[in-house]
Amino acid sequence: MENNSFLEKMYAKMDSKQIINTLLYSKDKLSIDVLEIARAELNKRNVNYDAISLEKEKERFESANFELFKMEKSEVEINTLIKSIIKAKVEGRSNLEIKTALERKGIPPDIGFILFKTAKQKCVEKLEDTKSDIFYGAIITIVMILLSIAVNKYSGGQVVFVAVGLLAFGIIRLAKGLDSLSTTNKTKSIINDF
Repeated sequence: MENNSFLEKMYAKMDSKQIINTLLYSKDKLSIDVLEIARAELNKRNVNYDAISLEKEKERFESANFELFKMEKSEVEINTLIKSIIKAKVEGRSNLEIKTALERKGIPPDIGFILFKTAKQKCVEKLEDTKSDIFYGAIITIVMILLSIAVNKYSGGQVVFVAVGLLAFGIIRLAKGLDSLSTTNKTKSIINDF
């Protein structure tokens, strides 16, 4: 019993996340007494371990299914499915319509869910790329213009090809970002609608 009071004190000092992680990832290594103490501590804190455990098991199952799906399908096929989800969202189709279309193609609902999450992540990445292109393109362009002016002034008008090349790179990156900017609001609305 003395050992149990030590364990009770130890689990009382741990935060809920640490206890949950211990139960989720080390429960096979723990004795029944320790499991009961940990669960009792979570109950004192009104934390529903069973619901959390069930959610984690579902995530593991979905992840394993997706890995099997990736073994069956090529990367090109998976990317095509993700692009078709994004295209359907751009066209204004509802999530239910897209999920139904995926199921007609033989895609299980749990795999469809993961494809949806991946498509949403691609849209988020597109927004971040647009911001990055504009920011870095503008910085590179401005610095290279200033560098070119300084070089021309002090070198007697000779053109420095590195500066010209970097200036072209900055302008291209800035133009790419500004071109993508026109679809930013649509991309944001798609992300919110997922």
